[in-house]
Amino acid sequence: MVNPQKDVWLAEVFVSHTSGDTAYCKALVLPAIEAVVERGFNQYVFMDWNNFGKMSGEHARGFASGYVKEITRLIRGSRSFIGVLSAAAIASKWVAWEVNWWLTNRSIEEAIVVLSEECNPFDLDSRLDKARTVFLPNVTNSGMQTTLQAALREILK
Repeated sequence: MVNPQKDVWLAEVFVSHTSGDTAYCKALVLPAIEAVVERGFNQYVFMDWNNFGKMSGEHARGFASGYVKEITRLIRGSRSFIGVLSAAAIASKWVAWEVNWWLTNRSIEEAIVVLSEECNPFDLDSRLDKARTVFLPNVTNSGMQTTLQAALREILK
């Protein structure tokens, strides 16, 4: 798929997750990405907006506006997408926005869904039924990383 920024990718992977899943992503998802993505490239996108949603009033509206603009820039400039879906992620309006953006503007062939617990990704978006999926309850940490690495290699080849 042609990138609107003249085929110059900002990052190899956009990782969509909730702030509550950040430690999990850093421990399990990030090492799998690092094993596949060449370090010389602009690597991957890994967002952590811990304070989002804890603000109120005008400051929160300004932050939300900037957040959407930055997320749009980063997701648009990413070559592939990993959605780390827990029950909290499926309930998150931001994860829903990111998943919807990707599925509306890009290809499901460039996406991977990582299920971090028993949950149904189709509760978030029925279009995820065609995504490559890594089911974590069925694998060890090393098995998950191997499976995720294989899926990433397939997408990035």
